[in-house]
Amino acid sequence: MVKAGIYGVSGYAGAQLLWLLLNHKEVEVKFIAAYSSAGKEITELYGNYRDLYKEKCLSFEEANAQIDNIDVLFTALPHGKSAETVALAYSKGVKVIDLGADFRIEDEELYEFWYGTKFHDAKLMEHAVYGLPELKREKIKGAKIIANPGCYATASILGSYPLVKNGLVEEDLILTSWVFRSLVQNLNTTLKQNSMK
Repeated sequence: MVKAGIYGVSGYAGAQLLWLLLNHKEVEVKFIAAYSSAGKEITELYGNYRDLYKEKCLSFEEANAQIDNIDVLFTALPHGKSAETVALAYSKGVKVIDLGADFRIEDEELYEFWYGTKFHDAKLMEHAVYGLPELKREKIKGAKIIANPGCYATASILGSYPLVKNGLVEEDLILTSWVFRSLVQNLNTTLKQNSMK
């Protein structure tokens, strides 16, 4: 039985993850943690857990004290918020699966370009594996930190990888419509915000 903990259970990804883990016969959820919902039962946040799981959300500090009791830690936190927790779990030999963006890009310049900040811990990034099993299955098996890919990236990579692998397109020519749309939306939001000053 794999013993798991979840940080960020009050958000959508964390709540869905809890549902999946509770319905997995090989997993035992040892604790759930939430920043703003610490002390509340999960049923106060999500009524669908009423007859399934009634534990309270721990604070991060309370959960940190229980990391020694788990085999795997899932973090479902906003970008930039999981590095400290991941570092603690890694130091204790606990495997981590990060659902956020903190460990997805291994190139520091690209990371800074996309997220507007530097790595929180460059040494820790060296141990992270991008968790797309179609491309990195063997590395994932032995990894201590797994960066769960995002939805846009997964769809884009799985759609374009066979073309790149077989030399049918140039790598630097791929710009997905999702990436383009995101860039345009961000640009429009910035322009609108700046024009209202």
